[in-house]
Amino acid sequence: MPNGVDNCRTATAWVTSATRTSTETGSGTNTTATNTTRSLEPTGTETGYATSTLMWGEFPGTTKTASITANTQIPIIPISTWNGAKKLVRWTTASGGKLNDMQIRGQEIYIAGMQGLRITAADPSLGMHSEARGPGYTAMTGISLNGNKAFVSRLGLHGLVVFDVRTPASPLELGRTFTFGASWDVAAYGDRVYVAHGILGIGVYDVSDPQNPVWIRQIWPGGRIETVSIHRGLLGAGRKNGRVYLYDIRGGEHEPVGEVNAGWALDRVEFKDGRLWVLRNNGNAAAVFEQNPEREWVKVGEVTNEAIRHLFGRTSGARGYTIGRNTVEAYMFEPAN
Repeated sequence: MPNGVDNCRTATAWVTSATRTSTETGSGTNTTATNTTRSLEPTGTETGYATSTLMWGEFPGTTKTASITANTQIPIIPISTWNGAKKLVRWTTASGGKLNDMQIRGQEIYIAGMQGLRITAADPSLGMHSEARGPGYTAMTGISLNGNKAFVSRLGLHGLVVFDVRTPASPLELGRTFTFGASWDVAAYGDRVYVAHGILGIGVYDVSDPQNPVWIRQIWPGGRIETVSIHRGLLGAGRKNGRVYLYDIRGGEHEPVGEVNAGWALDRVEFKDGRLWVLRNNGNAAAVFEQNPEREWVKVGEVTNEAIRHLFGRTSGARGYTIGRNTVEAYMFEPAN
């Protein structure tokens, strides 16, 4: 979630019973509200199971604090929207240029799309640093950054491509490998890369030698696996029917540790801020899951519109960037008046 984003509004977070007390610096206003089974709408980031303290704003005169005390162990989740942010610029791809994945690091945005890999400046210009296009670089479906390397999945026979991106103006392909079936998504963890191969499950590749990626094994959860995401050694693999299989991949193995069922055909799964997002309806909606104190993954809320913007949105300072079907957008988060 963005820090210092004062104009972000929030969608829905449910608790059984809660008391909210908030103070806004400079206004001298205190508010207290108590409800049962209600939807909380603060304007910032809230986390925690019992008592949570949050800070808004890194702009002078706009710092706010609030505390939430819940009588249950149901967590309060942050689902911010960018409705109050000022759009700075929008960049649109050419026809057929669907964008599939985005990562931001430092001053660069890395975008994987049907026309290839694009590295763009993370500033209001969205100026292009470089791109990899043409035969062998089309139909890119996912990107995962790890150190100075970018691992990209694509729908061609060589479905895993490794780039050296230490110099964003001139990314260098280090290696690629033949993959078992189409590659729909990718996630890197240490010297291992996990690729979603549809009905062929999840391919595990050793990339300790990035010039020669080597297939190690196949994980067969069943069904059609189209999306993967990793958070602190936990692999989430999304099946098209809405099931997400969870594996502990620390130590190089893949021990099953549970699964969740979103109850609908999914588009994508992604870990964000420790929570598991399951997108549906072309990315417009999402179910959000969180691990409870018993280490079970439970559904804690839903995003009912613009879910893809929340999920793919990344921040750099007071600016935010996000992608749509064929657009990249830059926003400025401004302090509230």
